[in-house]
Amino acid sequence: MKTQLTQFPRPAGHPHKRTRALLSAAVGAVAVVALVAGCSSDDDDDKGGTSTGAASAPSMVETSRSEQPTVSTSDAAALVKQSAQTTRLMQSVHIELKVDDKVMGLPVRQVKGDLTSNPAPKAQGEGTFRIGNDDTAVSFIVADGQLYIKKDGETEYTSIGEASKVYDPAIILDRERGLAKLIESLKDFKSAGTETVNGVEAQKVTGTIDASVLDVIFPTQGDGKFSGAIPVTLYIDSKAPYNLVKVNIKVDTGEINLTTSDWQKDVNIEAP
Repeated sequence: MKTQLTQFPRPAGHPHKRTRALLSAAVGAVAVVALVAGCSSDDDDDKGGTSTGAASAPSMVETSRSEQPTVSTSDAAALVKQSAQTTRLMQSVHIELKVDDKVMGLPVRQVKGDLTSNPAPKAQGEGTFRIGNDDTAVSFIVADGQLYIKKDGETEYTSIGEASKVYDPAIILDRERGLAKLIESLKDFKSAGTETVNGVEAQKVTGTIDASVLDVIFPTQGDGKFSGAIPVTLYIDSKAPYNLVKVNIKVDTGEINLTTSDWQKDVNIEAP
């Protein structure tokens, strides 16, 4: 007995041909999207690192200070953003810190010395710190978080414990809490002309910074503790990579001035 196979009618249009047509259309659409995305990405890459438009700073470059893009010095937002990035990548610097005598609550009066963050945070120089209840002039070294001091007439350094319990200048180069954080935390800022600081033509940017941000670098306590929004002026080098040349902080009782120089110079600091 033979089995009879029933022949069903085919729908209009061969199914295999329709499948191939749909597949070809889908592949074509994906190719177009990829091409557009690729062109858009290339355009963005070309713009990043070379733009000097006043709208915003170009994309940040994380790897090297020497690779940082150029920005317009008339664009305060771009200038502040780029200076913060440059400072975050800084591994060594010379500082001079001066605190007006009437500014109370700070454990430091002045510091003059070198800082490094490579391979670890360290500082060395001369300063006047609040040790006990007295302002004491010393030579100092900060290494491994310890503060070593040498008073006038002494020949050897002595450890007096953790630097953070007195004053730690090395915090200035901390990538997340130090000077870079201070710069990028400036609020309500605007350009305020130019001024020459230590031979460097600098752009002045005025604004305010919350006391909690300042307190990391300039810890205050007691009646002199900072609070609220503090008036601050940043002096940023007019030329790339836009180093922060000076910070001026104004409080009711006086001023705090921190100047920087010798960015990225070789600094070798060892614990005594």
